Amino acid sequence: MKKPVIGILPQYEVETKRIKIEEFYVKAIQKEGGIPILLPLYQEISDIVYLLSEINGVLYPGGPDVSPFYWGEDSAWECRVIQPARDQLEIKLLPYVLALKKPILGICRGLQVINIALGGDIYQDIEHRKSDTMNVGHYQKSRGDVPTHYVNVCKDTLLHNIVKSEKIMVNSYHHQVIRTVAKGLEIAGYSNDGYTEAVTMRDYPFFLGVQWHPEELYEGDETSQFIFRAFIQACQK
Repeated sequence: MKKPVIGILPQYEVETKRIKIEEFYVKAIQKEGGIPILLPLYQEISDIVYLLSEINGVLYPGGPDVSPFYWGEDSAWECRVIQPARDQLEIKLLPYVLALKKPILGICRGLQVINIALGGDIYQDIEHRKSDTMNVGHYQKSRGDVPTHYVNVCKDTLLHNIVKSEKIMVNSYHHQVIRTVAKGLEIAGYSNDGYTEAVTMRDYPFFLGVQWHPEELYEGDETSQFIFRAFIQACQK
């Protein structure tokens, strides 16, 4: 069987002007039998659309905050670094990915930007929303390969079909989170303090966005391996 080619949208270092991708994504894809390639950042959108016809799936990786202009808000005090080039590429590209029915995996920022591109929005910062009922540590101090909170998995969703469990342990590195789920998406997992942790799109070949980082947990976590395995298998069809 031919190995599927997975296009990874690029990360970017503003200070050094380096286009990059963290190796966790690359290794997880390779170990599940995929061939990862890094998509360019500054090419014309038509060039990226051409590349879509040559690849089998798309991964939206983690990264910095998305510009709140995309859902009609000013930047809050807590809003951090924004990368307009990434925002523009990821949001403009999504309709083309969907039209071609390419399998999609969104991770952390990837989940958020996909939701925004489809008309949803996010909280710019959840630290100030801490209360007796919202007190899960969503930005952990432990290493990325250490799970720190639970996600409740919704039955009859793609995520539940993949992990075969109603509760999983995840890591967590985010201060923003989905507020309004975009039309066409459904919640597939949520934290114990009520925040959306995963979304899927029903009747789509493979569409999964998660708020945690399974690529960093991959080596020692069966659930993370299941997620990447299901994504790669979907890209082989």
